[in-house]
Amino acid sequence: LDAITSGSDFVDVIDQSLTSCAAVVVLIGADWLEIRDHENNRRLDDPQDFVRLEVAAALRRDNPVIPLLLNDTPLPAAKQLPKGMKPLARRQAALLRDTEFKTDAGFLAKRLEEALGLHHGQLNPHTAKGLEALRQRIEAANIAPSVAGQTINLATWNVRNLGIKPREEASLHY
Repeated sequence: LDAITSGSDFVDVIDQSLTSCAAVVVLIGADWLEIRDHENNRRLDDPQDFVRLEVAAALRRDNPVIPLLLNDTPLPAAKQLPKGMKPLARRQAALLRDTEFKTDAGFLAKRLEEALGLHHGQLNPHTAKGLEALRQRIEAANIAPSVAGQTINLATWNVRNLGIKPREEASLHY
């Protein structure tokens, strides 16, 4: 949000940001379909809801859209989704479960690497050195691990410049 200029059309910003994405991950938790607005209307039924707009825009593009199902959340059926989001029900989903976090996160990372055209073993020395430094910084930070059924650690990066400048190959590995 910090990188969006005041007065910008948020829908246009979403669309422009998606043009620079190689893949989109849609996090779907247990309440995702039924989240309500202040008037108790289902948010996904609102044609102006930003989640709905972003997912629908991503589905219109050729880039992979990966539904990421949190814990035991099932993939929504097409009949549960509004127009423009129905193709999400046909996408191969990935799982992220508390009980299998490392395995599931590794699987998702592999899928994203495939979508981005990245494969381990093809790292240049600069990127490999950066990955090692990142691993050491994460260990030194003593970040509390995810707790099954309570918390999940999720990392993002470069959000400030999302869609403004292209990602460097090293950043995609990080």
